[in-house]
Amino acid sequence: MKGITKKIIAAAAAAAMTITAVGLSAYADKTNGWVKEDGVSRRYSSGSPYTGWLKNKDGSKKYVLDGYLVKGYFTIGSKTYNFGEDGTYTGEKFTPPVIGECKDDILPTTDKITVTISTTDNSGKKYGAAEPYKMERWEKGLWVDCMDESSMYGVDDVSLGVSYEKGNTGTFYPQAYTGNNFSEGYYRITFPAWEEENREGTWHIVYTVFQVTSGKSGWVKEDGINRRYNNGKPYTGWIKGKDGAKKYCLDGYLATGDMQIGDSSYSFDKDGNLTGQTPLAISADVGGKIKAGTKNITIKLTKITDIGTQNFGAPVLLERWEKGQWVDCFADLDGNVPMTMELYSMNYKGETFDLPFRSLASTGYKLTPGFYRIPINDVTDTSIKFANPVAVLSEDGTVTPVTLQSPKADSDVEFASAYAMFEVVAK
Repeated sequence: MKGITKKIIAAAAAAAMTITAVGLSAYADKTNGWVKEDGVSRRYSSGSPYTGWLKNKDGSKKYVLDGYLVKGYFTIGSKTYNFGEDGTYTGEKFTPPVIGECKDDILPTTDKITVTISTTDNSGKKYGAAEPYKMERWEKGLWVDCMDESSMYGVDDVSLGVSYEKGNTGTFYPQAYTGNNFSEGYYRITFPAWEEENREGTWHIVYTVFQVTSGKSGWVKEDGINRRYNNGKPYTGWIKGKDGAKKYCLDGYLATGDMQIGDSSYSFDKDGNLTGQTPLAISADVGGKIKAGTKNITIKLTKITDIGTQNFGAPVLLERWEKGQWVDCFADLDGNVPMTMELYSMNYKGETFDLPFRSLASTGYKLTPGFYRIPINDVTDTSIKFANPVAVLSEDGTVTPVTLQSPKADSDVEFASAYAMFEVVAK
């Protein structure tokens, strides 16, 4: 039945809202831990591929690079570690006598990489090294040579005398080597090194690992508001402040107030510090990311606690996350967002049903890339009254519209018991 307007619903929500939460159930669990991608396991942390050490339950350790387990010999910092076929650290480690280092901020447009070659041996021995000659890309847990077949790339095999007092440099040209297909990811540049007094007996390969990113990381001031970036992209996930306090970022902006992550509502103070956590009675999921321009959205609602019968009205409102605040998407529609009055009942833990969201079609609003949320309205409380009968169906098929009266301020109605939150991506 039509006639219920956005203004009336909003007034009721303002009077009786008991939980204000940003729903992330659609992908909160999906982007943490191990995820199968193209048949290969990949480790995620707070939505991003993980790089760092992992400790197993038996106390053994593994190392993950861009989400994939490292195997064989791999240099981390100034130490080289040996990892088994299953990625477990074997316990073998040593300090290589010759190492190579690149600067951190290498972009996809970089045309020349300078590798600083130095020795960790302070005994006074002389070491030699040749110019870097090969570059490999880390793909699905394997190092793959990324030389373009049509490339005429070549380097001079020039011996460089390296002593412990200072390093020398070698030059590598990634655009020429890859045929201008130098993209984001992890790479390693290869060059040979040896001890000058025993070249044949000490000749070995040295790998210099580096990351290519498209831009900024950390906090950036935008329009007077701090925004968090990670490798050139706005960051979504948990962070830890200098004082150890946990914070949460959504699209780079700090969450304040209450934020739903998974099946819990987390509370944050005005500075974004985590202050509490409350389990939710229901979860709302739209099935992951949605493409821009989508007109029909179905919310899967699941009861996750056993607290008796709950009734839910069909959702009508939509908000968009902009600069750290939720903005009403229908603010310019003069408060008139038509909807069909539908009630859905959930009786037991684990019960699931589909909740249709029809406001996009009824208002003509077009989804563009960004983060959105849809309030899920709990209308279980019997203090909600209607000015007209809830359903008056005439013989000719017409339905008498109803008007919802705002509940009293002391009502127990939870008009925003949860939010179905989703990300819209480009087509």
